[in-house]
Amino acid sequence: MQFSTRLLLCRLGLVLFCLLPTLLVSIWIAWRSTSAFGAAKRAEWERELAVRLGVIVVIKQVSYPQPAIARLTDLQLLDPETLGAVARAGIVEVTAIKGGYAVETAQVVVEAEQL
Repeated sequence: MQFSTRLLLCRLGLVLFCLLPTLLVSIWIAWRSTSAFGAAKRAEWERELAVRLGVIVVIKQVSYPQPAIARLTDLQLLDPETLGAVARAGIVEVTAIKGGYAVETAQVVVEAEQL
């Protein structure tokens, strides 16, 4: 095999097996970090919690620090009739465990007059 053919094959291998996968992963990471993907996940969480709790749920941000943990930031529960705040939580972490979910909250404020 000639030197120029080997050089061409090495360059093609570099592009196909190194540069192209790196570029694809970079594009995927950038897409996942965009607001469109985050807004869809946030809307999904808001819809599911509203159905289960019977109140309007507003979430500022949803993140996944680990594969089995969802962190909901600035969660608000609103009364569907008056739109008044029933409860607020600064951080809610939902962890998938065997047979269900474990929920941990921080900075919880419950509005007594709305109950």
